[in-house]
Amino acid sequence: MTTKQKQQARAAAARVALAAKQREAELTAFRELFVAEYVANGGNATRAYLSASGDTVKVTTAGVEACRLLKDPKVRAAVDAATTERFKRLEMKGDEAIALLSLTARADLAQAYDEDGQQLPFWQWPEALRLAVKGIKPDGTVIPQDPRKARELMAVATGRLRATVDVHHFDHAKYLAGLDEPPEEGPNGKA
Repeated sequence: MTTKQKQQARAAAARVALAAKQREAELTAFRELFVAEYVANGGNATRAYLSASGDTVKVTTAGVEACRLLKDPKVRAAVDAATTERFKRLEMKGDEAIALLSLTARADLAQAYDEDGQQLPFWQWPEALRLAVKGIKPDGTVIPQDPRKARELMAVATGRLRATVDVHHFDHAKYLAGLDEPPEEGPNGKA
């Protein structure tokens, strides 16, 4: 083999290697897109494959190929990592929950009306008031969250109110008729 032939063979091998790397890069990009679609749609592999491929394959093919992709350890690890990251982003911390409860407890429906007493469009309400709405009926009637329940939950969360109350029920009529035993004393000395 001449020097020129060796150089041509090396150049051809380099082109083949470059083409293989490009195919692998494309495959990696496709897998990343598949993983993103899979996590975003809540775990529908067929739909994720169809979306990632631009709907260029049959549904049955997409289902089979999606299943094959999910068996790939690298794809599975990427799905698990993306799902974990998504849950971290969406997780509501206790402070945030209490802050939202506080907004609901303090909501003032008067903010939903203008100076003339006309109800403002929903999108013009302050955010705190919008968060305190349970629903809106078709006729436009606003159904607010129960502010007393929100206040009660705030009191429980801050330790100012117990979530459960121990109550001893005693039927005085039965006791007086001699049909029941007297009540036992509770921890504070009362029945």
